Amino acid sequence: MNEILTNLALIAQLIDVKQALSIFYSAALIILLVACTQPNDVVPSAPERPAALDRFGQSRIDEFNYLEDINDIDTQNYLASEQIFSQESFDIWLPLRREISKELNQLLPAAKRDNSVQLGSYYYWREVVSGAQYPIFFRRAVEREIVGAASKQIVLDVNELADGHSYYALGDFSVSPDGRWVAFTEDTTGAEHFNLRVREISTGRELSVPTTLVDASLAWLAHNSLYYVVNSLDGSNVMRLNPFSAESYSVYREDDPSFNVDLRLSRDGNFLVLTARNPVSTEILLVDKAGIQKMISPRRMGHHYQVRVAEGHVYILSNLRQPDFEVARFDLKLPDQWSYFETPPGTIKDFEVFADGLVLLIEERFEFSLFFYRASGEASLLLKTPPIESIRLSSNPNLYSNLVRFVRYGPHLSDQTEEIDLITGELRVLALNPKRKIPSRIARLEWYEARDGTQIPMTWLQAPDRKTKMPVLVTVYGAYGISQTRSYQLELQPLLDRDFAVANLYVRGGGELGPRWHEAGRLQLKMNGINDFIDGVEYLAASEAIDPRKIFVRGVSAGAVIVAAALNRRPELFAGVILRYPFLDLVGTLADQSASLTPADILEWGNPSDGADLKYLLSYSPYEQIKSQKYPSVMLTVAKPDSRVSMAESLKWLAKIRANDLGSAEKFIHIIETGGHFGPSDQYEKKQLVALEYAFVLTRP
Repeated sequence: MNEILTNLALIAQLIDVKQALSIFYSAALIILLVACTQPNDVVPSAPERPAALDRFGQSRIDEFNYLEDINDIDTQNYLASEQIFSQESFDIWLPLRREISKELNQLLPAAKRDNSVQLGSYYYWREVVSGAQYPIFFRRAVEREIVGAASKQIVLDVNELADGHSYYALGDFSVSPDGRWVAFTEDTTGAEHFNLRVREISTGRELSVPTTLVDASLAWLAHNSLYYVVNSLDGSNVMRLNPFSAESYSVYREDDPSFNVDLRLSRDGNFLVLTARNPVSTEILLVDKAGIQKMISPRRMGHHYQVRVAEGHVYILSNLRQPDFEVARFDLKLPDQWSYFETPPGTIKDFEVFADGLVLLIEERFEFSLFFYRASGEASLLLKTPPIESIRLSSNPNLYSNLVRFVRYGPHLSDQTEEIDLITGELRVLALNPKRKIPSRIARLEWYEARDGTQIPMTWLQAPDRKTKMPVLVTVYGAYGISQTRSYQLELQPLLDRDFAVANLYVRGGGELGPRWHEAGRLQLKMNGINDFIDGVEYLAASEAIDPRKIFVRGVSAGAVIVAAALNRRPELFAGVILRYPFLDLVGTLADQSASLTPADILEWGNPSDGADLKYLLSYSPYEQIKSQKYPSVMLTVAKPDSRVSMAESLKWLAKIRANDLGSAEKFIHIIETGGHFGPSDQYEKKQLVALEYAFVLTRP
């Protein structure tokens, strides 16, 4: 078979590249179909072509650097051989994959409707109707009292928009102040390059507007003032568009490409809130309907903040003085006179402003509290959750409401929208959909001690009738100050039904214990998170409840750095490893100045042009630290259109693993043709990906 692939590659040299690729992949597919009916014991092996890479004053030899070039003949041969090898096993697993896919699809609700929120003269809500892949956004006028088919209007039907596209993601949408038009952004490739469209809600008629690839964010501030963002490698421009004349011009220029620019409307609709943020600082401007800009606080290292605008005042959630944030207020006419609220201990995760006071969501060691601060200064505790449950503020657009809406959730608890009366404290559940029957699960929070004495939180979930020696799937992230989800995940049910436990480790570098937790696992402290993960897996292996021979781990995107770095250090701990859209070649990627995320990423991981940072990166980078040893089974999933992490990283990593692996455990790669860094947009395709990963886990010896 390798000879056939080589001959195909030689033929490709004689014709143009585009035609060559077409012939090559068509022929490779035919070979794949034939090969699937025959045993294939040949493990793929990429040729080693040592190349001297002179970067940042250092020379390193990389045997697989050529795999970054998809048009290279050896790359094409290797890619095809890996796909053929993997597909053979994927086909053997097909009955199990179908069984799991069926279980997952049966868990999808036939129909679902969200609670409505009032925005201006309309109530808006989202529904997923029976048989549909995507949601439909509806509205009805506030003055209509009868809710029915005749009284509701479609704002956007994402199913209609997605028709004809193998991938579709709605970025954002904003309705014009008169309620007649809707502007929206859409991604039809998965590469996170969005198109801007403007449509009349009642007729579907569209305006001709600039079709330049834009960012997802947009906001419609005034009749002739629609704001959107255009990104480039050297920064971003915020554009002001008159959609009725198609005239547009830049109103704000961000010259630092490490900053992401986001747009939204203030709750009263009087201001555009323009937020520029990178991993280490924030800067926010308010833009009024006349286009006048007002800076809230200039960017400075380490200062992050959010704002709310209400009745002539700006409320700020800021870590300028306190690492875990505090809330201040100032009059729009007196922007330098900040007055601070006295708040309880813990990290302020979110806040909202009402006419009668301020609501704060505070988390301390995985316990959430909701506080209400009245205008008089009096504070009261609205509710407190047990450690295994979480809450988040929901949409609360009405400044004059005395009800605050939030969502309660947990590993064992599906999202439940509730609201509490700020005056009486009365709590009620807002249930629109039939109560989903969730199998009984045991969920708990534990803390384990890392090697430096730090207490690390973890949650795990299991069936109640299994007490000892369970296989376990462990998930970790630990980067960018982002908190791993602690919500109920339907997709875990097939594993739980098969007596698996599921554990999440919240290592340093994430955001679970506030900004200081992130700082403790960033830059030259990144090894803290890796060690936390290894220590957590050892803790599980020593537990009476877990089978130490059946510990499977999963790392997605930046979480793959933690997992793959641990894999190089302690491969014997793992029965199998799942890496989805993984970040593996840190030095190579961070050295690529043409990558749009590089300026922001070096603030999280380090700058390889700095000698100390480079030395530290090389000490744990998953690609550089591969060594001759036995590696466990691995399943890689990558997406060709991924604009954040290239497919080449996984190809290089897998080739180097194979070249150094002293064991015989199987390695697989699954390549997605459509969909970007966040995978397929189709719900059934998402479930097929999960089923493939679970089949990998369940077939390990």
